[in-house]
Amino acid sequence: MFEKLEKIIGYEFQDKSLLRQAITHKSYADLHGGENYERLEFLGDSVLELVTSEILFAKYPTEDEGSLTKRREYMVEGKSLEKISVQMGLDQFLLINKQVGAKKVKSDLYESILGAIYLDGGYAVARAFVERTLEEVLNGSNKCFVQDYKTALKEHFEKMGKVVQFQEVAREGKEHEPIFTMAVVVDGTILATAKGKSKKDATQKCAKIVLEKMGI
Repeated sequence: MFEKLEKIIGYEFQDKSLLRQAITHKSYADLHGGENYERLEFLGDSVLELVTSEILFAKYPTEDEGSLTKRREYMVEGKSLEKISVQMGLDQFLLINKQVGAKKVKSDLYESILGAIYLDGGYAVARAFVERTLEEVLNGSNKCFVQDYKTALKEHFEKMGKVVQFQEVAREGKEHEPIFTMAVVVDGTILATAKGKSKKDATQKCAKIVLEKMGI
């Protein structure tokens, strides 16, 4: 089991007990004994923050602290780490009570394995693991700057004492691939409409149209 997991991770452990601890959930340890991954997860979380901070600091030399922080938050958020764990197949090796199904477990697993790599191989090896596995997330970190047009529009009209409503006005296309048309409504007047593959997408589009019309 360890040999296959090490191949996926890209690192061969000197201390196999660290790797076993890194994949052992508390629910499993409580039933079968041994140490769980919580301490390694704690360590891995800190290592991950330092590594991503260094990577971003070097990659974006002109960005300020606020922008770099947003990018780091995007990279280390649970959703990103969970996705990577599943893509790599790390979750297949998790020792866990089957009754426990929290999604956070998969992101915790990434951090615990990182913590184990750091203890077993040192910082350089841990950094190499992060660089390799989070490359796709790093390259997509610009997504953290996507503006929330819906919120911006609502805040603008709230200052004027008005309420903005977003209403679905049409739904077309195939049942499994619907196209939604959403409208921005203020004081009973439709200010703009837009189509999207989801209500959220269509809402953002029509809110953007109104903001642009208003020069905001």
